[in-house]
Amino acid sequence: MSRVDSATNTSNTSHSSISVRERVGYAMGEVGVSFVWVVLTAFITFFYTDIVGISALIVGNILAAARILDGFVDLGIGALVDKTKSGKGKGRPWLIWMCIPFAILSFLVFTVPDLSPTGVIVYATVTYVLVNIAYSTVFIPYNVMNTTIVQDPYQRSILTIFRIFFSMTVSVIITSEFINIVNYFGGDQSSWIKVMAVCCILCPIFIFFSYKGTTERVRPSVVHKEIPFKRAFKGLLRNKFWFIMLAVQFIVAFIVSISNAINLYFAQYVFGDVTIMSAIAISSLLPIVIGMLMVGPVIKRFGNRNTALSGILIQFVGTIIMAIDPYSLIFLITGLVIKGLGTAPIMATLPSMMGDTVEYGEWKTGMRTEGLVFSAASVGNKLGAGLGAAAIGWILGFAGYIGGKEEQTLQAIFAIKSLMIYIPMGLTVILGILLMMFTVEKKRPLIIAELEQLRNQT
Repeated sequence: MSRVDSATNTSNTSHSSISVRERVGYAMGEVGVSFVWVVLTAFITFFYTDIVGISALIVGNILAAARILDGFVDLGIGALVDKTKSGKGKGRPWLIWMCIPFAILSFLVFTVPDLSPTGVIVYATVTYVLVNIAYSTVFIPYNVMNTTIVQDPYQRSILTIFRIFFSMTVSVIITSEFINIVNYFGGDQSSWIKVMAVCCILCPIFIFFSYKGTTERVRPSVVHKEIPFKRAFKGLLRNKFWFIMLAVQFIVAFIVSISNAINLYFAQYVFGDVTIMSAIAISSLLPIVIGMLMVGPVIKRFGNRNTALSGILIQFVGTIIMAIDPYSLIFLITGLVIKGLGTAPIMATLPSMMGDTVEYGEWKTGMRTEGLVFSAASVGNKLGAGLGAAAIGWILGFAGYIGGKEEQTLQAIFAIKSLMIYIPMGLTVILGILLMMFTVEKKRPLIIAELEQLRNQT
């Protein structure tokens, strides 16, 4: 290991248990984000194609361009987070600074004015780009807090379980009822605006609860000087396990993005009944909530990577069941429930595994840069989510999908089924291969021991 500029202060945080109150407080941050981000991921494609009237191909281009651009903006945000010096920590100040701008921009996305077709496209592009940047200024610091609140990997996973449990509960409600509520108010754009106004008011309130309810404890023990971005980035490129997690983040985000966004199309055009959207949403998301209640002991017994691998296998079985008869509601619901149960272990372990790459990077290069690690990982997340959302627009567009049309072509129907079932099925196989290569957990006791020894020496 090269000379270390900073070692992690672990004396009080490596094995300490975080209180239930703080776990809930941390979870409230993602709950606040979920009030608007679930809508922006699950329904934005449908809103643009069927409510605003933008063609599917153009929507695909908007979503891809915005996410790709913002993905690289994330590197700058991560560098700023690493430079944040505050008694409140690295991440918490950003929550209070950016929660209101994020909520306002989320609201503006849905207030598309009555402009020319070109004007509508420009407005949609600008507001969507800006809301993605605002999201990064909240969510990157929030993810960093997973490594600065506590260092023990099991405790990190418990933090993640709490945040996912509460946020997925909100996601179930929003995904299953949002369209019903919008339709109750008339189903037009003004109805979308009214419902989003409520979501955007709740968003900063819950993020503020997270700010007040958490404490960042893990900091470098010795800091000789601020680490230049260029040097920190070169160090990141030496972290092989970070590259694996980058690819995993990309694929998971891609799967989640297309799965969330295609549900409404699947209900309306494959089953011809938009009302089953609630059943699809509940079958997809409620098992994740239930799974979060059971996954903690599994992580403690088998570790993060092996738990995630078990989730991938369960997900694959779920997609196989859905593929048996895509037109059967029984097979669809059964497959979605099983797939959801498999998603819980993956979501519960990803942030902690990313945290493991922070310690590995510090041990390997002598630099602890949580902000850069998580922001660079966010690039993969944003690219995956952006290309996933864009893939829906592109694939539907090339398949001849026409927004608002009651009956679609056979090619369009097959495209919807592929996005719902066959593409996620193939991607789970790739995820399994990548996670088999993520062996850093075996090295972690040695890594932490050496960092602790160095801290004591300094």
